[in-house]
Amino acid sequence: MEQSIIKETRWMAFFLTLAMCIQRISIAAGNICFGISILVFLYLVWKLRKSGQPIWQSLSQDTKRYIKVLVILVICLIPSVIFSYNPKESIKLVAEMWLYRVLPMLMIVCFIRDKQLLMKMLGAFLIAEIADSMVAMYQSFVLGVDRAWGFGSNTLNLPGILVFLIPITIMLALEKSIPFSLRRLASITLVFTGIAIILGKSRGAWLLLTFLIPFITWKYIRTHRVYLIGLILVVLCGVTLFATNQSYQQRLYSTVNMTTDRSNADRVLVWQSAIKMIVDHPVVGVGPAQFKDVYNNQGYVSPENTQKLAHTHNNVLEITTESGLLGGGALVLCFLYLIIKELRLTISGSIMARMRLSVLLGVMLFGMIDYTLDESTLVKTMWFIIGILLSLDDNNDGSIEGKIPINE
Repeated sequence: MEQSIIKETRWMAFFLTLAMCIQRISIAAGNICFGISILVFLYLVWKLRKSGQPIWQSLSQDTKRYIKVLVILVICLIPSVIFSYNPKESIKLVAEMWLYRVLPMLMIVCFIRDKQLLMKMLGAFLIAEIADSMVAMYQSFVLGVDRAWGFGSNTLNLPGILVFLIPITIMLALEKSIPFSLRRLASITLVFTGIAIILGKSRGAWLLLTFLIPFITWKYIRTHRVYLIGLILVVLCGVTLFATNQSYQQRLYSTVNMTTDRSNADRVLVWQSAIKMIVDHPVVGVGPAQFKDVYNNQGYVSPENTQKLAHTHNNVLEITTESGLLGGGALVLCFLYLIIKELRLTISGSIMARMRLSVLLGVMLFGMIDYTLDESTLVKTMWFIIGILLSLDDNNDGSIEGKIPINE
């Protein structure tokens, strides 16, 4: 029985990791691999329940906290689905956003406990991000595109992933408790992803990393002067780049341009329209997946808006518009609760909690200028990384891989 579980767990880990690595290259191929991993996961759940082995009891308190928060959030979204302009579309979106895309975390925390396997999964994903960043470099240096995006087509998708991956790679590279091979891979990844984030010209990502990187590296700077010197050199390189390149100067200056820069101005206009929609539908909103139709067809589009935006470019406003103050409030409180818990664990010295905190902050803060929760590849990546970090926090040193230990 245990040998069978070990074999099936490894197959699930293989297809899940492959799906995360190729989903930005080919959505179809990624979904096929993801689907296979889900089938193996469901089989493992059935097999363990049939044999009487508990699953919920085996999970750590940190893991249970994440699952409980997600369940509470979904419950708070149900009223907006019931009273939606199109309940069928709303059910589909809620199920996809808060169940289907969360499955990577559930698969990992329920069955994958072997530390070496988890490290390999993380390492494979870092290699995929190196390839993604190299494509962005090719697009910029060879094809001459203004804003490189790597695999895929959305210029904000790669920066949305890198805003939390770069802080994690910094910690992986600096943390002495991490295996040397993964530390070396993280250092290489950091070079390529650092170049890619610059070439992507995402102003939001630049500003967010300016805050996140010192927050993450302070632990190391305080105890090792060489890390402080490294950070200073990185800052000097960045200042030199922007001081000598007019294109980057203009891009940075445009951050505060709310008139001629339509990317900024139209965001503000759509935010104003979203607030009007919230005032008109305060409790349960217009229904998940209904913003675009209501915004464009019920007189909320501002005449000055030059773009037909499909969403609000803001996680909180989008969820509040579609699910009312009940859903939007639940989103804010649930993620704020997780952030506070991870911050407390970070202060107590947990490196994995510090990494999870980086993921949560990266996704939610970048989500203030883009609707990140609707980006399938980004969200599945987020839960994939969080799942690995949770399981590494609660791993059993690899001695009984595939057998779920019971927490005393």
